[in-house]
Amino acid sequence: MKLDYLPKLITLTAGLVVCIITIVNKTDVTRALAMLLITLIVFYIIGNITKKCISKVIMSDSFRKTPAKQKNDRDKDKEKDKDKETDKDKDNIKDSSNA
Repeated sequence: MKLDYLPKLITLTAGLVVCIITIVNKTDVTRALAMLLITLIVFYIIGNITKKCISKVIMSDSFRKTPAKQKNDRDKDKEKDKDKETDKDKDNIKDSSNA
Protein backbone atom coordinates (compact mmCIF):
# COMPACT_ATOMS: atom_id res chain seq x y z
CA MET A 1 0.00 0.00 0.00
CA LYS A 2 1.28 3.46 -0.80
CA LEU A 3 0.50 4.74 2.70
CA ASP A 4 3.47 2.80 4.07
CA TYR A 5 5.78 5.57 2.87
CA LEU A 6 3.80 8.40 4.47
CA PRO A 7 5.43 8.39 7.97
CA LYS A 8 8.89 8.18 6.41
CA LEU A 9 8.17 11.02 4.02
CA ILE A 10 6.80 13.27 6.76
CA THR A 11 9.74 12.46 9.05
CA LEU A 12 12.40 13.10 6.41
CA THR A 13 10.75 16.34 5.31
CA ALA A 14 10.66 17.63 8.88
CA GLY A 15 14.28 16.56 9.36
CA LEU A 16 15.32 18.42 6.22
CA VAL A 17 13.58 21.58 7.41
CA VAL A 18 15.29 21.37 10.82
CA CYS A 19 18.69 20.78 9.20
CA ILE A 20 18.31 23.79 6.92
CA ILE A 21 17.17 26.02 9.78
CA THR A 22 20.04 24.95 12.05
CA ILE A 23 22.59 25.50 9.27
CA VAL A 24 21.21 28.95 8.44
CA ASN A 25 21.13 29.95 12.12
CA LYS A 26 24.63 28.46 12.67
CA THR A 27 23.44 26.44 15.66
CA ASP A 28 25.92 24.39 17.66
CA VAL A 29 26.26 20.83 16.29
CA THR A 30 25.28 19.09 19.54
CA ARG A 31 22.20 21.24 19.96
CA ALA A 32 21.30 20.81 16.26
CA LEU A 33 21.56 17.01 16.54
CA ALA A 34 19.38 17.02 19.68
CA MET A 35 16.77 19.15 17.89
CA LEU A 36 16.93 16.85 14.87
CA LEU A 37 16.49 13.71 16.99
CA ILE A 38 13.47 15.14 18.82
CA THR A 39 11.96 16.35 15.55
CA LEU A 40 12.41 12.98 13.86
CA ILE A 41 10.77 11.11 16.74
CA VAL A 42 7.83 13.51 17.02
CA PHE A 43 7.14 13.63 13.29
CA TYR A 44 7.47 9.86 12.93
CA ILE A 45 4.70 9.49 15.52
CA ILE A 46 2.62 12.13 13.72
CA GLY A 47 3.19 10.32 10.42
CA ASN A 48 2.01 7.00 11.86
CA ILE A 49 -1.12 8.59 13.31
CA THR A 50 -1.83 10.23 9.96
CA LYS A 51 -1.33 6.94 8.13
CA LYS A 52 -3.78 5.14 10.45
CA CYS A 53 -6.40 7.89 10.07
CA ILE A 54 -6.17 7.90 6.28
CA SER A 55 -6.32 4.10 6.05
CA LYS A 56 -9.41 4.05 8.30
CA VAL A 57 -11.12 6.59 6.05
CA ILE A 58 -10.22 4.61 2.94
CA MET A 59 -11.40 1.32 4.42
CA SER A 60 -14.61 2.64 5.97
CA ASP A 61 -17.86 1.47 4.42
CA SER A 62 -19.37 4.92 4.37
CA PHE A 63 -17.03 6.01 1.58
CA ARG A 64 -17.34 2.84 -0.48
CA LYS A 65 -20.12 1.93 -2.83
CA THR A 66 -21.58 -1.48 -2.20
CA PRO A 67 -22.67 -3.56 -5.19
CA ALA A 68 -26.32 -2.84 -4.34
CA LYS A 69 -25.68 0.93 -4.39
CA GLN A 70 -23.80 0.61 -7.67
CA LYS A 71 -26.72 -1.28 -9.19
CA ASN A 72 -29.20 1.34 -7.98
CA ASP A 73 -27.03 4.10 -9.45
CA ARG A 74 -26.84 2.28 -12.78
CA ASP A 75 -30.63 1.82 -12.80
CA LYS A 76 -31.14 5.53 -12.10
CA ASP A 77 -28.75 6.43 -14.92
CA LYS A 78 -30.64 4.16 -17.31
CA GLU A 79 -33.93 5.80 -16.33
CA LYS A 80 -32.47 9.25 -16.93
CA ASP A 81 -31.21 8.16 -20.35
CA LYS A 82 -34.66 6.79 -21.24
CA ASP A 83 -36.28 10.05 -20.14
CA LYS A 84 -33.88 12.02 -22.31
CA GLU A 85 -34.60 9.79 -25.29
CA THR A 86 -38.38 10.14 -24.88
CA ASP A 87 -38.00 13.92 -24.61
CA LYS A 88 -35.97 13.95 -27.83
CA ASP A 89 -38.59 11.76 -29.54
CA LYS A 90 -41.35 14.15 -28.46
CA ASP A 91 -39.37 17.13 -29.77
CA ASN A 92 -38.82 15.33 -33.10
CA ILE A 93 -42.54 14.55 -33.41
CA LYS A 94 -43.44 18.21 -32.68
CA ASP A 95 -40.90 19.43 -35.23
CA SER A 96 -42.16 17.08 -37.93
CA SER A 97 -45.80 17.99 -37.27
CA ASN A 98 -45.00 21.71 -37.42
CA ALA A 99 -43.22 21.35 -40.74
